[in-house]
Amino acid sequence: MNKPLVEAINIKKYYCDKSLFKEKRIAAKALDDVSFDIHKDETLGLVGESGSGKTTLGKVILLLEKLSSGKILWNEEDITFHDENRLLNFRRQMQIIFQDPFTSLDPKMNVLNLISEGLLNFNTMPKKEIIQKVQEMLTIVGLNPGDIYKYPHEFSGGQRQRLAIARALILNPQFIVCDEIVSALDLSIRNKIINLLYDIKNKLKLSYLFISHDINLTNMVSDRIIILYAGKIVESFKKDGPIKDKVLHPYSKFLIEYVPDIKNKRNFTNITDFSDTPFEEITGCPFYPRCKYFMDKCKKEFPDKKNINNDHYVVCHLNV
Repeated sequence: MNKPLVEAINIKKYYCDKSLFKEKRIAAKALDDVSFDIHKDETLGLVGESGSGKTTLGKVILLLEKLSSGKILWNEEDITFHDENRLLNFRRQMQIIFQDPFTSLDPKMNVLNLISEGLLNFNTMPKKEIIQKVQEMLTIVGLNPGDIYKYPHEFSGGQRQRLAIARALILNPQFIVCDEIVSALDLSIRNKIINLLYDIKNKLKLSYLFISHDINLTNMVSDRIIILYAGKIVESFKKDGPIKDKVLHPYSKFLIEYVPDIKNKRNFTNITDFSDTPFEEITGCPFYPRCKYFMDKCKKEFPDKKNINNDHYVVCHLNV
């Protein structure tokens, strides 16, 4: 396989208690020693519950948030500590689409200004060319190119997400972070957006980091998948057949078993809240309080990373 387009190496993102009346301590480990890579024309799926660190990881990989430690490589170049001026060239190649199309688009801006905003930050173009470029993006995402003077409130939720996609595409990026971009949409609309992303990826040869709490959906759209729990990767594998037959970690199986079921009124259970527990006291597997297979050493020792085969890794004490 070719060299990675994006590479995260031993990423850590800690939040500290900033109280003036307490001794400074780590209040939250949003990401704890996370490593992965993404290749050109590849979709890497990132799965976890709310609070697992998914969105933080999406922002960190784009250097929208500072790392506590670790490295971000772009085409094997370390860009971790580049200043904003040096990052400008990379920022146009790396974009993000957020979860909520109702809040991610400025309601005071029309479609022309919304989509062309990023373009104007990097290019000086005649207005005629800008209009043509925006209309081209609208056509690509399946919207009417004549709607450039409309405002976000004049579009449905699915159409707004298409606007957000067009906004991300305007700079011709190589890599896009898709952060729960269909979770706020109805099922029928969600499928259309997923198909659109797939078509755009194939047409433009893009790479995606597809972030979702839905492991089954992620398996449909991804080439490889990593499972994140409490800021740590607990399993990673290449897509190969039905996911229920692939996953080995108890948490990965939990994600499949407890997918939200609106029809049967089954809600998604969030991760255990460790906010009142000093992180230095948690030395074992963070999933053990919820794991039906946990052993005594799960509480005391963090498990080693096991190589099941060249494309499948599991972090667990069980003989998986």
